[in-house]
Amino acid sequence: MIVNENQEVLGILSQRDYVRKVALLGKSSKATPTKDIMTTRANLLAAKQGDSLQKCMRLMLARDVRHLPVIADDEKLTGLLSIKDLIKCSMEQKDSMIKGLSKKALGSLNPE
Repeated sequence: MIVNENQEVLGILSQRDYVRKVALLGKSSKATPTKDIMTTRANLLAAKQGDSLQKCMRLMLARDVRHLPVIADDEKLTGLLSIKDLIKCSMEQKDSMIKGLSKKALGSLNPE
């Protein structure tokens, strides 16, 4: 993530950006400014702090990205979600739901 001194997001430099705009073109990493290859804020896919897990997953799948910046209403970066983060959270939610349903089912079989 590329932010200014106020933590406002200017863009992101992904591995994909680097490969497409530097490596595959045979350019020098040292001679290529970040600003020339980064995805700028105007084109950046980002989540808002209140977005649901499902919405974040849909955004990432629709645009085939592996990381999703989380940006506050004041345009400041508050986090960066990865596919791994979303899968872990989804698994935790499902595990919690299964435990809750199991307790209800077992409770109805063994009333106190």
